[in-house]
Amino acid sequence: MGLSISVSEVRLVIGGDAVRYDAYCLGWRSGGDLAAVVTSILRQWAKVLEESANGQSVYLPYSPDDQSISCFRATLLDDLVVLRCVDVAQSGFELDFNNITGFCRTQHLCHEEYTQDFGTYGRSELIDALRRVEFKFENE
Repeated sequence: MGLSISVSEVRLVIGGDAVRYDAYCLGWRSGGDLAAVVTSILRQWAKVLEESANGQSVYLPYSPDDQSISCFRATLLDDLVVLRCVDVAQSGFELDFNNITGFCRTQHLCHEEYTQDFGTYGRSELIDALRRVEFKFENE
């Protein structure tokens, strides 16, 4: 079936690897409909990845905080996307998650960067998976 992406109340899982995110901040900022917010975010990621040039790096935010935003820095190399977790030095409460494409395309100061890549994925496979995310919420 290819690459799969699933979302729970606390984790975003891409393939077999996961990151934690702050569902409270995303849900609270959007009026409470977490699935709609996450779907919108992931579709915006897909659009940015689709429109970005080879060799470019973009930032895909997934967890806001009061002093930073946890993101994937996605580097496009030919038909691959290399994801690395970074924390951008910007208040997450300033970011409008209904319109993140400008943020995604802007280069950012990172105050923390993980030493290993999160994963490497086929570009079209990742874009397709972002458009068909599966939600695994316990309370549904």
